[in-house]
Amino acid sequence: MGNLLELVSGEIRAFLNSRNIEYHKNEEKLFYNECHLQMELATYLKQSNNCYDNVHLEYFVPGSAVMGQIRASLYPLDVEYKPQNLYIDIVVEKDGEFLPIELKYKTAPLDENISRFGETIPNADVLKNHGARDLGAYDFWRDVNRIECLMKRFGNVKNGIALFLTNDQGYWTLPKDGTNPNYANFSMKDGKHSQEKHWQGNTAMSAARPSFNVNKVYELEWLPQKEKGYKWSNKDFRYCLLKIE
Repeated sequence: MGNLLELVSGEIRAFLNSRNIEYHKNEEKLFYNECHLQMELATYLKQSNNCYDNVHLEYFVPGSAVMGQIRASLYPLDVEYKPQNLYIDIVVEKDGEFLPIELKYKTAPLDENISRFGETIPNADVLKNHGARDLGAYDFWRDVNRIECLMKRFGNVKNGIALFLTNDQGYWTLPKDGTNPNYANFSMKDGKHSQEKHWQGNTAMSAARPSFNVNKVYELEWLPQKEKGYKWSNKDFRYCLLKIE
């Protein structure tokens, strides 16, 4: 058996692949919002053959417990910071080890025919337009930062996972090469990304969301790759699963 990180990351990939409508044409496979994704994934893990000791939802961590670790990662170091309580989306527990999982599900608008209460509703507005990719990307990297801080603070947290699912192709294509928007350091394009998660300018948005550093250079990979002829849930959805070690 592999370690907890490898077990859970493999199961998340299997879970997402299991939603492929090409293989389950008669079942509803679309996630309607982030809470739906969270509940479905937690249920899948609870029913796993790996027999986890527990799968926690909205796992509460007092902000004061990790204030020092979070404060040390902010940039500049003298930025004002008030500790906020953390609610980790999912925490998997096995043999005394805890694996935090943070989820993000950012969508572009989508209309689908769906069945409700025995009736078909045509062209229903099932996914809303989140927009604000700069904030979505910032929130993803802040999830990475929070998990790193938990790993520093708690000896029983060895690793973590940050999962991002979207049908908004801007996350894996923008910003374009040669451009330098305010959120450039928070890019989520395929490839390696620097440790510096800093805004490029001073705006009301950047003032409300402090810059920070992550512990190392991370490499992102979006799956499934379109050129391989595979579309999740028969739509152009992709996910990025980052293992934080």
